[in-house]
Order: sequence, then C-alpha cells, then structure tokens
Amino acid sequence: MVYRIYCAGKQLFGWNVRKFPNSVKKQSWVAHAQGAVYEILHNIPGIIIDIATKTFKATYLFDSFGCADFIQDNDGNWFVLEVGTDGIFNHVDRNIGNVKLEKEISDKIALAF
Repeated sequence: MVYRIYCAGKQLFGWNVRKFPNSVKKQSWVAHAQGAVYEILHNIPGIIIDIATKTFKATYLFDSFGCADFIQDNDGNWFVLEVGTDGIFNHVDRNIGNVKLEKEISDKIALAF
C-alpha cells in the first residue's frame, strides 16, 4: 500500500491509500496503471502532518502544489517514498475515482496559483 497526501497553498488535504483490490494481481509497484485503486482516508495521522509539512517546505512546494507518497514499515514507522507534482496539468494522478477529491484538488490548485 502507498499512502498519499496533497498540499496546495499551505493546506494539507486528500489523505488516501493506493492499493490493489482483491480481484487484481498484486505487482511490485503499487501504481494506478498496474490496477491499484485509491481509497479515501478521513483521519490524517499527526506524524504525517508533521512529516508532510516539512517535506513540502523542503521541496519548495508548500506554497504551491504537490503530493507526497508514504509507506509504512512493519513497525509502524512512516517514510516518504516520493514527492511530486506535474504542476496544474497532472491528469493521471487526479483520476482517483472520487469526484469530490478531484474537484477539491483542482479548486485548491487554482487558489494557490
């Protein structure tokens, strides 16, 4: 499983997990293109807020837009897997199957820019 959070205009939102449904053969890369799907999570762990804020500030994305992927080890420790943005034209990672979050991402990016 890979967890993701978005940041736009200094606001963290959209905490979700990308994972393979039982009907899809699991791959090494938990990618949307490999059949992984997104599930919205409602409570962002405090440690994620802290790590994500530092991560977005360190990559100069806190004031604009970015997303950060996290993994969790067997001991419950969180690690940043990657930080990314394709700017305001990122279409693939916005196809998450949740119209509300997809609109929220677009609206927050528009405000940030």
